[in-house]
Amino acid sequence: MTQLSPSRWLLVALMVSSAVVGVLTSNAQAQSLEDWEGVPAVPAWRVRGEYLLWWSNGNPLPPLVTTSPIGTPREDAGVLGTPGVEVLFGGESIATGARSGGRLTLSRWLDNDDTTAIEFVGIFVGDDYQSGDFVRQSLGTPIYSRPFFNVDSGEEDAELVAFPNILAGRVAVASYSEAYSGATLLRHNIGRGETGRLDFLGGYRYFRYRETLQIRENLESIDQGGVIPLGTTTDLIDRFNTANDFHGAEFGLAAEFFFPSVFVELTAKVALGSAFRQAVISGNTVVTVPGDPSTTTAGGLLALPTNIGTYGDTTFGVLPELGLNTSIALTPDISFLFGYSLIVLNDVLRTGNQIDRTINTSQIGDDPLVGDPRPAFSFNDSTFVLQGLNFGLEYLW
Repeated sequence: MTQLSPSRWLLVALMVSSAVVGVLTSNAQAQSLEDWEGVPAVPAWRVRGEYLLWWSNGNPLPPLVTTSPIGTPREDAGVLGTPGVEVLFGGESIATGARSGGRLTLSRWLDNDDTTAIEFVGIFVGDDYQSGDFVRQSLGTPIYSRPFFNVDSGEEDAELVAFPNILAGRVAVASYSEAYSGATLLRHNIGRGETGRLDFLGGYRYFRYRETLQIRENLESIDQGGVIPLGTTTDLIDRFNTANDFHGAEFGLAAEFFFPSVFVELTAKVALGSAFRQAVISGNTVVTVPGDPSTTTAGGLLALPTNIGTYGDTTFGVLPELGLNTSIALTPDISFLFGYSLIVLNDVLRTGNQIDRTINTSQIGDDPLVGDPRPAFSFNDSTFVLQGLNFGLEYLW
């Protein structure tokens, strides 16, 4: 299936929304609304349901899978910087595709003059299902490798996945990410006129963003008379998981502007609080020699005893949010709305940033570590940006 770039997704979404708005506006104008001037009365309840078409900034990965031309010497196969080597996966960001999600907003006015309301907001945004998965398999040709920097030699190196007459193998990378949020806010009017109103917002905000990244190899020795017995299989896995949980106090302003049958809302909020960050790194290798029981050792390639573990800390978090919505009234109670939203969170842990590609190979296979303890873990963070379009309906009663 052909994948659409974010710019093409945006063009499609705008075309669809324009068509929908045209149809709905025509229907609304055809209705008998002689007693309704388009200025919204504010009943006790308001509910909004929206479809979200959002994007995030990417998750940067180091080079994870490489290939080399047939005829490349075994010691140079897949090694970065050698002639003919090509990066098949990694070396760029993933999780940049369009994401689908939803947002539900429920508001309840607490008085008869629409001055104060309590508001609940829930958001979920799923994975892009496009850029973070990769699979290659070979019976020895073509050549596949996993590159790393060898701390012992001080040079680039690579682990073979597939090589002619030596090794057949499969390498797969799988990733997933999602975001969800909840807020409980008090909305209080601080100014109003015939064409608009300004409300203060304040309350509690929760936001969570998590990612998973898994790299798996399935290898089989095809070396007749080699050091590794023919038919020996090796199953190796590296796992990197991150989670970011923000809790804070949120405050901001919501300005609404009224036009005949059309309402425009601009919202600006910021939440200040604590962000609990966690990274979990794990890995193992299972080797099965024909005729012998399988043996399992801790660590894969990028996840080894020196960085395997669970790591967590708490940092100060700032989460600003901007929103712009346009509502087209279909009836006095129902409106079609569309708009744009932006959410930003500082110091977020992402799986790609937790990978240390400098490796001390002495510890592979449960052997004692000799030399520098690499790979190592450190809290490498970055700013997370989530933004996009929203389309939905609003109902008042």
